Amino acid sequence: MIFEIIYGIIFIFITGILIGLLGIIVFPLLSIKNFILFKHFRSSSMSGNPSIAQAFWKRQLGNTCAINIQRIVLEIFGKRKNERELAERQKAFGRYDDNKGAKSMFFLLDGYGLKTKKINLADSEQKEYLFQLWKLLRKGRLLIAPVNSFLLNNPDSSFKYDGGKKIDHVVLVTAIETHQKDKIDVFYCDTGVNNGSIRKINGAEFYYAAGKEFIATPENIDVKPPNDPLGIHVVNATAALLTIYLGYYLFKIDSWFFEKLLSGWS
Repeated sequence: MIFEIIYGIIFIFITGILIGLLGIIVFPLLSIKNFILFKHFRSSSMSGNPSIAQAFWKRQLGNTCAINIQRIVLEIFGKRKNERELAERQKAFGRYDDNKGAKSMFFLLDGYGLKTKKINLADSEQKEYLFQLWKLLRKGRLLIAPVNSFLLNNPDSSFKYDGGKKIDHVVLVTAIETHQKDKIDVFYCDTGVNNGSIRKINGAEFYYAAGKEFIATPENIDVKPPNDPLGIHVVNATAALLTIYLGYYLFKIDSWFFEKLLSGWS
């Protein structure tokens, strides 16, 4: 009994040290990875696929922007549905009204098995806000974005006010393209305007038109994987090797203590 207690205490102590070392080493590597990604974000690159929704775009027939954006996402993932059917299905659960529109931007997606993720960027300044969206898009996700339709369609770079805005519309963000000298373009699909299958807006203007909470879809295999900078691969490989290395020594220490326990600590 005494050997089991000693074994347990020592093993927990050694395990804690190794896990702490792993954290001390890996977390800085993650910071380095994020820094490399941000540098890549600042250079010229495309994240996402601007035309991914083009084949499924249709002009909405009613107050159904959120319904139609979900329809497009469902079709991208191979589930063909029509606007009226989806509106009635969401209405049956009290999540849609013909006059007031939809109360949810993801209800139908979750119902059809597409596990979405809510992204809150309320505390992010403009550059960090766009960087976070860019990172999600590069993973093959699409972003359902609440917006103010007037601000989105009538941008004015000379007007600056970062207070609350009225959200009255929903679009699907499909890509972000970054250029040298901090120029950023956001590509999106909008069922509320003519020729809305592929639209583009300056990143700063999108920031002022859009809300702070997004719905991210599951990763989509049709989005071309990003060309990661070499530094990202180096960081990933280093983190993996360190994890294996420390895991191996944790196993060795565990085996050694187990042998001691079986031999009566002799």
